[in-house]
Amino acid sequence: MAQKTFLQLTQDAQRQCDDDSAIAKIIIQSGINESYSEICGIRDWKLLENNTTISAVAGTQEYTPIVSSTSVPRIRRIESVKDETSKRYIDYIQREVFEKSYPYVASTDTGTPSLWYISGYDSNGDIKVKLFKVPDTGRTYRITFYEEPLELTSDLDVPRIPEQFHTGLSYLGLAKYYEYQKDAFASYYRQMHEAYKAKILTIEYSPYDQMPTITPEQRSKTTIIGKIGRIYN
Repeated sequence: MAQKTFLQLTQDAQRQCDDDSAIAKIIIQSGINESYSEICGIRDWKLLENNTTISAVAGTQEYTPIVSSTSVPRIRRIESVKDETSKRYIDYIQREVFEKSYPYVASTDTGTPSLWYISGYDSNGDIKVKLFKVPDTGRTYRITFYEEPLELTSDLDVPRIPEQFHTGLSYLGLAKYYEYQKDAFASYYRQMHEAYKAKILTIEYSPYDQMPTITPEQRSKTTIIGKIGRIYN
């Protein structure tokens, strides 16, 4: 299955709903991006793995590894912190556990850090990390993390998930389109979207994993679908 660009995903969905209007495009693209953000957050995709370094300063405990912007993705989850001097990974500890275990940490409690935890987020929404002990000398730490990808905006943007899952991103776009139209067919695409997420959550990823096959509900042509649905006749 070939990769899909943002434009191709949008055009595929617009062909599916037979509406090439500007408003249809806006609604569908909004749904594609919402789905993209959601899908990127439910698995640690290798395509979203990245790393950076921080230069620890003696006496400074807290750091912001990445400052995000319109062109720099923010960190979604930190995988590991490695001391580049010793080449050893330092241990992660949950903030709540740390604060219970070390309730009286002082700035004078210095040494070689052996623990790290997420201390919060800055005003820009970027993850902050604290080291313990408080560094007593300058050291470099390599942070491996998974990104929260930037929105798809350009026609040529390609989703940073395995290509066999690209097509499914349009399901939520179509659901939102039909919701805007007050058409009960929206529930069908919501079902597709949920099955798509379930597939991603349960697979052992390999290049051969395909999209889920979902059989549409059988509908009588004379049945009114839902309270706001169409009459098929």
